[in-house]
Amino acid sequence: MPNEERPIIILDHYDVDPGAPLAGQTFRLTLKLRNKGEHFAENVRVSLTSTTFLPVNQGSLRFSNSIDDGDSDSIDTDLRVAAD
Repeated sequence: MPNEERPIIILDHYDVDPGAPLAGQTFRLTLKLRNKGEHFAENVRVSLTSTTFLPVNQGSLRFSNSIDDGDSDSIDTDLRVAAD
């Protein structure tokens, strides 16, 4: 697709709950993704990789089925702060 007709996914905002997790603590990370492009986005995949923040009960790969042009979607994942 030409550049002007493709989806462009950006990280619009993120939130951490609780706000300042300590070593060994589990927290929820919410990512708000926005499609700033001019085309529908489908099968959006987000991969999180860190040696400090470890996935809990799921892998580090998260998905959004679709994001219309101009719209946004939120993805949640539970992580744990490494003990060291």
